[in-house]
Amino acid sequence: MRRSVIAALLGGLLTTAAFAPLNIWPGVVLGPLLLLYALRGRTPRQALLLGALYGFAHFLSGVWWVLISTWVYGGAPLSLSLLLLLMLALYLSLFPALAAGLQAWLHPPISGLRGLWLWPACWMFAEFARDTLFDGFPWFSLGYVATEVLGGLKLAAVLGVHGVSAVYALLAVALLTLLAGGARLLAAGAVLAVITAHVLLPAPSQWTQAAGEPIEAVLIQGNMSQDQKWRPENRLPTIELYERMTSQAWPADLVIWPEAAIPLPYDYVTWLFEELDLRAREAGGTLYAGILTQQDGATYNTVYALGQDQGRYVKQHLVPFGEYIPAPAWIRPMFDVLNLPFPSIAVGLDGQRSLDVNGHAVSMSICFEDVFPMEVRETSRHAGLLVNVTNDAWFSGSAAPQQHLQIARLRAVESGRSLLRVANTGISAVIGPDGMVEQQLDWGVRGSLRARVVPRDGLTPYQRWGRWPLLGYLAVALLLGLLMRRRLVT
Repeated sequence: MRRSVIAALLGGLLTTAAFAPLNIWPGVVLGPLLLLYALRGRTPRQALLLGALYGFAHFLSGVWWVLISTWVYGGAPLSLSLLLLLMLALYLSLFPALAAGLQAWLHPPISGLRGLWLWPACWMFAEFARDTLFDGFPWFSLGYVATEVLGGLKLAAVLGVHGVSAVYALLAVALLTLLAGGARLLAAGAVLAVITAHVLLPAPSQWTQAAGEPIEAVLIQGNMSQDQKWRPENRLPTIELYERMTSQAWPADLVIWPEAAIPLPYDYVTWLFEELDLRAREAGGTLYAGILTQQDGATYNTVYALGQDQGRYVKQHLVPFGEYIPAPAWIRPMFDVLNLPFPSIAVGLDGQRSLDVNGHAVSMSICFEDVFPMEVRETSRHAGLLVNVTNDAWFSGSAAPQQHLQIARLRAVESGRSLLRVANTGISAVIGPDGMVEQQLDWGVRGSLRARVVPRDGLTPYQRWGRWPLLGYLAVALLLGLLMRRRLVT
């Protein structure tokens, strides 16, 4: 059992290393492989423990940057910040534990013929659960490592990020089967099939086609650090900064600010937005301006479209512990120590789910929203391009901005469309429909990017079918596993 514990912990750390910024991509298979090795011959109860240890090592080493947002910028005591981090890692560890326990309960040998089709289903079931429960936290789905694997992004356009996760889980159990014995011929065939798919599938952009003239866009990265942004003495300098950088950006079809670029609610600066609207009209372009809106006693995270194309997008999926406290009312006072400028962001204000530019619909997302593949899929099906505005300044000096960029690349691939990503302190980027970063502004740089992107239409297989093929496979695999277990038990 001691070796199993060590293998599970090392597997969790190796899985984290597969993601940005280390990008040691073989870890996406070798990490789960170590977990599978640890599970061999274990009871379901032991498998639950080993899966939890794997998950705890993985998520603790992966989301440690939560400390920066709560302690450094949130103003919480270090003890409370560490407690929140440990609670988050423990919660997230329940999902690998679910996958491991379910596999051991349905098929204790782990490897072999049944493991080849059952383990990917167990893993994907756990990822779906993590994506959904309590508003979801789908960070570190295995499929995001496809950005570093040659040909991996081709699979994402067909299967989506969770389908790619299942493929990597399949490779892990296939390698274990090749090493441990059993259905070696089938395991080798599974590996060969994955390699063949990586080679033969078309590029994501080949599922869609150009739709109209290029759009000239300017992405503005103001680089206002989180500890300075909301100070009263910096309000006017921030307004002047964005006003000046916007004036310098014209002429352009589209100018984009990051999330909540102006550190005042909309009602306090209506004069500014009226002036910006007039200038955008004169320049014949559109400005997407991020700001908070207060209405009827509630605060909303919004993006206003000014100029040629008018509209408003309101954030729908909020960040836990950043924009709201996911806890009962009686426990929320303990979080009052967090220095959040607006701790109770709301959803539900009427607003457009898509904005427009030059006659093309835009799939807009704010910050955390782009980590939810199904939500972006719904808004991108009839859009010409994707736009994400964010403020990753909460996680200064950590891996979070690079991981967030990695996630954004998958959204471009799943839709077969370009994505314009604008971050307050970085990393702003122009991402092509094949998931490649064509231009970027690095972390901590003040500046702008000017790019020409071609709007696209058509549907990738993932946009067309969504999760339905994966859910069908999941239902069949788990049902067969239950039937086989029942027959063995009886």
